Amino acid sequence: MPSDATPWPSSDERSAEDHEPRSPTRMENRLLDFVCDVTASSPTEAGELAFLARVVVQANLPYRDPKECSFVRHNGDYTLTLQAPPHIGLPYGRYPRLLLAYLCREAVRSRSRELQLGESLSGFMRAVGVQPNGGRSGPMRRFREQAARLFATTVSCSWTGRLGGFGPQAQTEVGTRIASRSVVWWTSPGTERPSEGVESGLLVLSRDFHEELIAHPVPLDQRVLRALTSSFALDLYAWTTYRMSRLRRPVSIPWPELARQFGSREKALRNFRIETRRALERIRLFYPELRFEVRREGLRLYPSATHVNRGFDR
Repeated sequence: MPSDATPWPSSDERSAEDHEPRSPTRMENRLLDFVCDVTASSPTEAGELAFLARVVVQANLPYRDPKECSFVRHNGDYTLTLQAPPHIGLPYGRYPRLLLAYLCREAVRSRSRELQLGESLSGFMRAVGVQPNGGRSGPMRRFREQAARLFATTVSCSWTGRLGGFGPQAQTEVGTRIASRSVVWWTSPGTERPSEGVESGLLVLSRDFHEELIAHPVPLDQRVLRALTSSFALDLYAWTTYRMSRLRRPVSIPWPELARQFGSREKALRNFRIETRRALERIRLFYPELRFEVRREGLRLYPSATHVNRGFDR
């Protein structure tokens, strides 16, 4: 059984800073204060309950611009394929993940495919969890671009298995657009509010995506999503929350298999192991029930209370 603390990495993985005690920085103190606020109440009590569709938790969006209009992620027998129009491109990074969590939350709450996105880009960004700073280097342009990419993306999911648990292997595949219709005036550069007489931002989720979301919502804490600035940490948080809702006995996942799922290159396994440990330690600040061991051969997960119970189908 694991100890309460994740084992330290081997000596070849430690930096010089690991050996030198130091006082926490101002940013670290702010993080600890925020952790205390988050752990003091449930996301439901705080009005911060979020959701993601299972299909984008089991496999993930790109972390960097793939520079292509097709992208594939694998998780065992499950494969996620994303397609985008060549003139728009695929979504990547943190913003589409936060945007997806917001859209899924609103769809689960309202049980409606039709979502109102508000009357201003800055107001919508704040609702999603992004501060709407302007300027050439600010997030508005990047957020606008990522929203346009996400709304135009087609999701295809396929998996192999035995029908009914027996018989020959069969492959099942379903594909759908995330949005069947979007009227988003602020996707045009330089636009913050609609012209007079123009309707507010509107998004209609595709029927198949909406039905999958309603049938299999993965509940998360919106405050944790905002606090995790790394796209990889966001994915790990959603994935561990989902896995722990179903894990009944310890499981070890070899590093090559986990790296393939999260898109790391095989030749960088040592760096991937270190990055995974750091991300999980950050996640466990908000999710102290999470029990795991980072071993040389793979990641060991132990049955733990899931971070957010509400919304899981059993």
